Amino acid sequence: YKERAIFYEEQGEYDLALLDYSKCIDVEPENASAYNNRADLYDDFLEKPELALKDYSKAIELNNNKYETARAINNKALIYESQKKYELSIKEFTKAFNLNEDSTHKALYLINRALVYQKQEKFDLALADYNKAVEVAPNDYDGYKERAIFYEEQGEYDLALIDYSKCIDIEPENYLLNRAKFYYRQKNYDKAEKDYNELLKFDNNNFEYYDERGLFYGLIGEYKKAHKDFEKSIELDTSSRTVYYYRHKIFAKQGLVDKQKEDLLKTIQMDPKDPEGYYYLAILYEKQGSLFKAVKYYNKTISCLESPEGYYVSDDNGDAVPIYKIFLKIAELYKNEDERDLMCSEYRLALNSSEKFPNEKKKIEELIKANCK
Repeated sequence: YKERAIFYEEQGEYDLALLDYSKCIDVEPENASAYNNRADLYDDFLEKPELALKDYSKAIELNNNKYETARAINNKALIYESQKKYELSIKEFTKAFNLNEDSTHKALYLINRALVYQKQEKFDLALADYNKAVEVAPNDYDGYKERAIFYEEQGEYDLALIDYSKCIDIEPENYLLNRAKFYYRQKNYDKAEKDYNELLKFDNNNFEYYDERGLFYGLIGEYKKAHKDFEKSIELDTSSRTVYYYRHKIFAKQGLVDKQKEDLLKTIQMDPKDPEGYYYLAILYEKQGSLFKAVKYYNKTISCLESPEGYYVSDDNGDAVPIYKIFLKIAELYKNEDERDLMCSEYRLALNSSEKFPNEKKKIEELIKANCK
């Protein structure tokens, strides 16, 4: 039942996966792993956090497998964090840390707790946890990586660089890319280019490395080098969408709208369920003043995001774009055309999809009150 449940989950057949995970519990009601697996499904794909919490609590109650108990505690903490119940989250991460004896897992729980402290703006406590994570697992790069990100956000660039470099000492091929991107953000383009080149020395047939260097070259205006890398990437792997997604950004910088559109349509052709291409096509048409096409592609984006496949859209900063923001974009288009009824309809759809964003929900309620009957 477990293996079939995993198969169904991988195929996006979540209701069937749920039936089999539940059957696992019927067969072995004392198996903590079975409750954890079903809880993960509830939380990750079915958006039923309360049922997930119930299953995680049952796994903890059984307390017959230290790993599974710590896993359940950690995942409870992550749900509380997503619900902005930070004190409960911290309490659970602390329990998981104290329970698990594996150094890598202990470091993970410290990192997760540090991220919660950051959300509370308790930066001293966050740094203390990052330091402890590195102390607990000195040969594990995750602690150094997360502390590097923390230092960079705090403006401690020299300390960030030390930690990014430490990651490279441990796993050079995996973390040269992180340091290259750091150098790019610091506008130290020569050092960034050197790290991208070093990355390709590890594997000069890795199309993803050409994608990344091509994007870097494009962002700094080295368009010939960028397109040469993109062409090499396509030569190495014709099935990857990433190269077209990156290249459309560079065509946009160059003002080559038709080529940008062509690449976005290519990403859609390659995977019609991925919302990214639709989203950026909508933005392109919005800039061109094409209301009908912009609305059409924003709606296609929303349809993909509402599907069970688990896709998401990221903005230019790499942050996930929630559905309510897309409804608001459509509302703004209708507002500019003085289509008040259609505008209000989109505001209400935005309101219905903003439950996880209470502050934004209040703003949308104010928009409706001010503009709609």
